[in-house]
Amino acid sequence: PIYERSWMHAVSPDEQFLAVVTVKFHDGRYVEQFEMIIWDLKRQKEVSRHACQRVYTSIVFLPDGATAAYGNSDGVVLFELLSGRTLRFLPVAAITEFAISPDSRELATVSDDRMLRIWRIEDGVELHCIQAHGVSAKSVAYTPDGRTLGTVGLDGLLRCWRRDAMQLTMEISFSTPPITLEFSPDGKKAAILDGQGRAYLL
Repeated sequence: PIYERSWMHAVSPDEQFLAVVTVKFHDGRYVEQFEMIIWDLKRQKEVSRHACQRVYTSIVFLPDGATAAYGNSDGVVLFELLSGRTLRFLPVAAITEFAISPDSRELATVSDDRMLRIWRIEDGVELHCIQAHGVSAKSVAYTPDGRTLGTVGLDGLLRCWRRDAMQLTMEISFSTPPITLEFSPDGKKAAILDGQGRAYLL
């Protein structure tokens, strides 16, 4: 039998929109046929759909309330919420995660090729590209002030980078590779989750 299951979801900052990604399963195994549906929660109706044959990795709503972005194994797509129209495509092979800068001017991506890339959202220009880790880079996050980027990778490292110069400022090693990273609202702490489900607050 073929059936659908929720793959991931995200809610916009103003709590007006909900994005739900579903994936089709056949005989207990998923087939690469994904679909993202955007719902208007206040009006309780569907506003757009996005079909994709690639695995979705992230969904992020921009603060403007009109734009969102999703990542898949080909790159990042920025689109209009209501029309579903694609605004920009940023080509990044084997992307694992992306993050939007606090001022919504930039987008940072990490991928299985170990690289950290910074893109200008306005025109899709790649501003920086550096090797962030020795093996696959798994997560990226901006501090709330936008001055620092953090990345984690399967080499077991948390690394922090000064955004203006893209220079490494801090490195912490973990016995089990971390896979997700988030900064606290004041930027003074970082939350890490490793591959065995253990959480760290630094």
